[in-house]
Amino acid sequence: MKYYEWLGDLDSIEIRFPDRQFNGFFMVEGKPVIGWHDYLIAVYLCPDAPVFGFGLARNAWPVYSPKMRKLMEQVVPGVAQFLPFRFQKPDGTGQVAGYFVGQILKRIDCLDRNRTKVRQNWEPINEWGDFATYWPSGVVLNRSLIGEETLFRIKGHCRSIVIREDR
Repeated sequence: MKYYEWLGDLDSIEIRFPDRQFNGFFMVEGKPVIGWHDYLIAVYLCPDAPVFGFGLARNAWPVYSPKMRKLMEQVVPGVAQFLPFRFQKPDGTGQVAGYFVGQILKRIDCLDRNRTKVRQNWEPINEWGDFATYWPSGVVLNRSLIGEETLFRIKGHCRSIVIREDR
């Protein structure tokens, strides 16, 4: 079984959530978000309204289309919390509703501590317990610790979203 980092298809579309404070919401914790407001607006910096299935916003929040949400709820039910928001151009025009930020609720402690290359001798670098890994070849997963999980974030490297090959 192979696992891949799931990056999505936003490489040509830049989406920003202008509220730098994010109201205390972090999409890397693996915990349900409480107090989300569906009036949150993201800004897109392309000539036409974005159309995509899944991607990462500039702040690395995972963003899902309505179709991708439906697919996710069928294939991996309960693994993500879907939080609605709206897009618009920086001038306030071109508003698009129906997309979701996704909070991945599974975090798996599956870094291979013998083969993953880290700086600072496995000392966490943030409040989520991430480690300073060497990119791009530094992260190695221990498959025996993953079990049958299909979609998750890596505890110790939580910005990454991992999906199993057969999904």
